[in-house]
Amino acid sequence: KGEVGCFLAHRQAWELTVQLGVNCLILEDDARLDPSLPALLPQISATIQDTNFIIRLYSFRHPKGKLWHAINETVFITRPLIAGSSAVAYLLTPKAAQALIAASETFWLAVDEYMDDEMAHGCAIMQVTPELIYHEDGGASLIGSRTKPKLKFWAKIRREALRIIKNIRQAIHREGVLWKLGIRFRKSIRS
Repeated sequence: KGEVGCFLAHRQAWELTVQLGVNCLILEDDARLDPSLPALLPQISATIQDTNFIIRLYSFRHPKGKLWHAINETVFITRPLIAGSSAVAYLLTPKAAQALIAASETFWLAVDEYMDDEMAHGCAIMQVTPELIYHEDGGASLIGSRTKPKLKFWAKIRREALRIIKNIRQAIHREGVLWKLGIRFRKSIRS
């Protein structure tokens, strides 16, 4: 129930973004802002105007990425090389919000996993480096624990095979985005 409620709260924020027609910063209640973020936000937002890009400001995995755009001498927007797995803080355009809504008429993933499934919604997830949001609790989930139903052996095999196929498809997609952005051969930097 907690994961469903969290997803629906994000979905409601996406709907509001579409209604307002402006780029919006979505923050979960446990996100803490770096003091430099408010001054940088207009510049960061301008980089994705009229695109279907989403810029993450915090990621659980803190992935390396390829430099896409320099905001200043110390703050960059990168294209992560792996999925970052977080919906704690991100900036999105109305176009990206509309794509997220359209692809989530039915959903079965937690919101952070859904956002990383770029093939499902067609948005490109970018990352601010260094991260401009932090957690005092290290990003621990407030949703709580869940119990998974027991699966038969063949159901587990099928699930893992489907997971492998999905991971391969997503890796190919992520590689394709690097090529489309023209940054495949740029130096990698860590967030």
